Amino acid sequence: MELIIQSIERSLSAKAWHCSLMAALALPDICARIDNGASKTSGKLLYATWFEEYIGPRYKSLSPKIDLNAPVEQRVKFPLEMEENVFLSGKDCYSLRCAVLHEASDDTGKNKPEKITKFQFVGSESGAVIHCNRAQSMLQLDVHIFCTDIIAGVRKWLKSIEGSKEKTDEVDSLFTITIV
Repeated sequence: MELIIQSIERSLSAKAWHCSLMAALALPDICARIDNGASKTSGKLLYATWFEEYIGPRYKSLSPKIDLNAPVEQRVKFPLEMEENVFLSGKDCYSLRCAVLHEASDDTGKNKPEKITKFQFVGSESGAVIHCNRAQSMLQLDVHIFCTDIIAGVRKWLKSIEGSKEKTDEVDSLFTITIV
């Protein structure tokens, strides 16, 4: 697994963002399958559940609840009521995975997404950061940050399975490329 992660990191450093994104989107599949063995549960559900646990918190935030239909002075209630904003759910990430890996597309409309039907990935060479910028059903993501978040989720997962010889053996048996 570490070799795959290092390959993604090298791709990011080389600004080979398409390769980085495609490889990173496959990682939750690999981890979820190792976690669940020969489970008959659908790959979509396993992927989404794994994403929610290990990556999802990075794509959620709390903000004051605002009632835009109320008069201006009543839009925000005190004490503040907070609501969770989900920028990217596990189901939407699975739809993205399918669109990118099977169609080389950023349009997830055909893949039964939860909320996001269009993604725009940004690769910054100027240092500008555009990440988790959402307009209706379109989400902008910085490809470097997104791939790094997936890698962080995988590393967190690897720590969580350290006590399971069966799972760590499976991680150790992932394919390798022999250099000659």
